[in-house]
Amino acid sequence: MTRPHAIPPAVPADPVDDVSAATAAPRRRRPDLDAVRRDPVTAVAWAALVIVTGWTLWGTLTHDFRSQELVGDQSSPILQTLSMAHSPHDLAYDVRDLQAWRALEWEHFPNPNGLYSQRWSGGWAFAKPYAYSLTTTPPYRVLGAPVGFAVVNSALLLATVALVVAIARTWLRGPAVPLLALAFTFASNAHLHAYPIVVDLFLCVGTGLFALGAVRYLERRHLGWGLVAFAAAAVLLSEKLPMLVALAPLGALVLARASWRDRAALVGVLVAVFAAAVVPYLHYSDGASWTAYGGERYYAYAQVPFDPDSTVEPLRVSTDETITLAYIREQLGTGLGDSARSAVYYLVGRHVGLLVAFPVALLVGILALAQPRRWRHEAVAAGLGILAYVGLYLLLFPDNFYGGGQAMGNRYFLQIAPLVVVVAAGARIPERRLVGASIAAIALSLVLQWPHHVNPQEALLELDRTTAVQRWLPFESNQLGADYWRCGVGVCPADDDG
Repeated sequence: MTRPHAIPPAVPADPVDDVSAATAAPRRRRPDLDAVRRDPVTAVAWAALVIVTGWTLWGTLTHDFRSQELVGDQSSPILQTLSMAHSPHDLAYDVRDLQAWRALEWEHFPNPNGLYSQRWSGGWAFAKPYAYSLTTTPPYRVLGAPVGFAVVNSALLLATVALVVAIARTWLRGPAVPLLALAFTFASNAHLHAYPIVVDLFLCVGTGLFALGAVRYLERRHLGWGLVAFAAAAVLLSEKLPMLVALAPLGALVLARASWRDRAALVGVLVAVFAAAVVPYLHYSDGASWTAYGGERYYAYAQVPFDPDSTVEPLRVSTDETITLAYIREQLGTGLGDSARSAVYYLVGRHVGLLVAFPVALLVGILALAQPRRWRHEAVAAGLGILAYVGLYLLLFPDNFYGGGQAMGNRYFLQIAPLVVVVAAGARIPERRLVGASIAAIALSLVLQWPHHVNPQEALLELDRTTAVQRWLPFESNQLGADYWRCGVGVCPADDDG
């Protein structure tokens, strides 16, 4: 009879193995940190982003906007901040606001040159979007000028970097994330807008919040992210209605995927925030307009109408006719030739083309279009929003698709640029190609705009400064404000861009 084999006794577990098993799970929860340890390229990319961000923030925090010439649209957000910060803490203009302006001790500029204002039953009031000024008011009250403004602009720049990283990390890991953030923020005109007192970086951050909230809601179905997205959208739409065409496709995708309860909450917050945001416009226009660009507006240079010593009548301007059906029919019927020409400038124009001002957007678009069947639905929606927004300006405003006159690059595109990150991360572009596109964008930006990267504080004043390579690109001769690219801001006549 064959004797059965004895079953060997169980081997006691090694306590070292137990510790390893216990520590393995946390490592799996943090694959990005493990990747940094294994891949020096990822570590170098993150280090480069941190160093460049820190260096730029030092420059923005120590920048005194009063040391430069007053150009562009800076007067309106500054005076709005002063008006809200000082008694009676409102957006109406009077001689006390002019005194606060003069207390800034801005050399050679005793008056807010280039100010937009409107008449109302109480006198004069603001006529530009106010949300950015509302943001700058508390820091200004605490820290004064220029520090309060510098802190806000630096925070907006840092928020731009953080939002690009957060959106990208929804689907990406490895060196593509920091390199994309580096190319987006610092190899473009984004960081240049952190020095002057202008609204564009604020709107860019708003779009970033919308994009992040939308993609995170679609990934996790957490209502909080959806509320962030729709609240940000409401503020953006109250500030600038044309952004509707850029935000609508991604917003519609969120609503289509949401439950009925979430859908009601999202629409409710959109309506409530928008209604609250437009109250000042209605109040200070005596109910004539819910937007800062509607009704009768006045442009004043050298002297403002609420100055008791003013002897100059402000120039009446109007932009509300651009949303009428008659204007749209006229542009669609007669402006198609200019639109086609401007489309070339939009891509490769010498001063405002994406190749110069935002090369990573152009390169990401090319890579994404090479594989259209792999896109996530979020990327499709973001891409449609970008195309609709670009098309709107090319069709209706072919002579001013970029922001007019004293604009650094295409500032209108900067305002919706975070949607590019949704496309970059959601189009399933192979990581190596995305890394290559980011590095190529950085190289292109250094070659094409080296003078502005070296001296970003002066970029708004030196729009005519170009590199030898840049001068090979076509000159945007059909655009309003083209004289500024020929002879610089300081010596050219002002162009009214509304």
